[in-house]
Amino acid sequence: MEQLPLELIEKILSPPVLTVQDVVNFSSTCGYFREAVLNSSIIWKQKFIDKWPKLVHMIDRNGNFYLKELQYSYEVKRRMMAQLMTMSARFYRKYQLSDTDLEEWRILMCEKRQTYHYLCSFLTEIVNTNETIRSIEEVPINTPGNKTLQYYAYKVLRYIKQLHLTEVWTDYVSLPPEKQILERGAAFVAQWCQPEIDITGDDIASTLDIVAHLVKRRLHETYPSHKIFQASEEDLAQWRNENLTRSQWTVPECQQLILTMREVMYKELGFGGSTEGYYMSQNSLINKVLETRKGLPIILAIIYESVGRRLGLLFEPINFPAHFLLRFCENDGPRTKKYYIDTFNGGNVMQKTACPYRTRTEGDVFFPVATAAKVVERIANNLELSTRQHVEHNGRVTHLRSILELLKLVSPQDLSALVSLAKLYMLHRINTKSLEDYLATQTFSAPEQARNILHMIQGFSKHHVDSPFDVPATQRSPDLKFAVGMIMKDVSHNGDKCVIYSWNVGCSGVSASTECLEAPHSVAFHSKSKPKQPFYNVLMEDGSYRYVAQETLVPTTEVGALHSNKDLGRHFSHFFNNHFVPNAEKEREFPADKRVRHKFYYETQLAHYRP
Repeated sequence: MEQLPLELIEKILSPPVLTVQDVVNFSSTCGYFREAVLNSSIIWKQKFIDKWPKLVHMIDRNGNFYLKELQYSYEVKRRMMAQLMTMSARFYRKYQLSDTDLEEWRILMCEKRQTYHYLCSFLTEIVNTNETIRSIEEVPINTPGNKTLQYYAYKVLRYIKQLHLTEVWTDYVSLPPEKQILERGAAFVAQWCQPEIDITGDDIASTLDIVAHLVKRRLHETYPSHKIFQASEEDLAQWRNENLTRSQWTVPECQQLILTMREVMYKELGFGGSTEGYYMSQNSLINKVLETRKGLPIILAIIYESVGRRLGLLFEPINFPAHFLLRFCENDGPRTKKYYIDTFNGGNVMQKTACPYRTRTEGDVFFPVATAAKVVERIANNLELSTRQHVEHNGRVTHLRSILELLKLVSPQDLSALVSLAKLYMLHRINTKSLEDYLATQTFSAPEQARNILHMIQGFSKHHVDSPFDVPATQRSPDLKFAVGMIMKDVSHNGDKCVIYSWNVGCSGVSASTECLEAPHSVAFHSKSKPKQPFYNVLMEDGSYRYVAQETLVPTTEVGALHSNKDLGRHFSHFFNNHFVPNAEKEREFPADKRVRHKFYYETQLAHYRP
């Protein structure tokens, strides 16, 4: 075997089916193989490309650099895990983490250009793992599938992605107008709001390419002599990547394309307005709308405009207050006919005078073509409205915070959004230093209002004290029937499933709403018959927090939709059989609850035992 030529070794070890660990294992079999593998730039280049195909252009490709870069990526992973494993102990008492809390992650991600991408990949893998843990006891935090690890990995992922996207936005708005295509702005918003999903502008563009191809194929069937089929590849590439200044075809040719677009997009592919749950957040996210083909007018308009642009058609975005439309002009002349396209309602084409969303005077005077920045700002405003209005509680605070921070970035003069963000920070005791610095250094059109916001925050900061790291153990009372981690039915609320994450024996139901609730979407249910009985803090299936009396809870083994609650990981490491197992911090806070929880587990097992 030691006579095996190096070229053959490289041929055997290069295929993607073999992982880096496989190659390392092979190199450990003998000294000859070790030297051959370590000194082969071909093997390590291929392994790097297999693992990080989008990062090859970022690194120096000289010599055996690929091996060193792979080693660096795994060193980043090791350091990432070491930092993640400390977070629960440090931040257990915090519902939201501030930029100051996460500063160490900013330092790590800025080491090299590619470090950010390594971190995103490793963190996304942690967040999205579905590994099952089969243990009645607490497990180490680095165990795959540990919900506490996933909980803090998501917080870090959100933070570093939004740091990166802040730079992306700065680059985007500094581009010349012809380069600021709307699909890129919509992709930016989708990336900001969904850090756990790997969304790229290229992915969005590829999906739009497919829609445009389907339109061209149908056009060839119906109008085979259309001049678009004579367009050069260079022209097609330019239309794909840049805004147009005019449509490329005669009026009849434009009409043929518009008719075909409507036929393909609305009748064949099923694009249209979302009439159920109008303001649900997925209707404002371009990747979701491309999947479901249902969305708000502004996202449907961006999709329609992007497809049309690839076909040489100019559609101008018009920011009517009540409805987002596209405008199509037949030619460049001052007397050209103008039409409005309602992408929410089947792509209907309306003459300018028949448009119900215009003012009675002259719509074009009051509503000029919207810039890309204004379009993104409107998407962000829609998302804020969605978060405030929609009944979905799961992750609402984190989502609202993300949207308000997005508005701070894309609409820096919006002081109402800054007030809302400041109030959210103060309500959840988030360190406000970054917001104070922002207000103190920015120039505002209403400087007095900005100073008032700053003074309000500074007044809060003087009295803000971070929660201590240590978690004192609580003492169980004989009156307590249930334990942390047990799954219950709340009979006062239609039997909804919930899981206990803490209890209080010295707090009445009346005082609970002000003293014992930690989340803004908490609901207190008071007991009239036994006001001094124990009360429990519970996480509900819908993502809300509740504070409920003991008499309203009934034990159950049915988990329902509790797994979808995004705050489970703050309190629990995993689910086992019929209960959630507390993480290390929760176990230290409620040490005596383990006995009660285990007793319930074994009694349930015996009840279902059949010899």
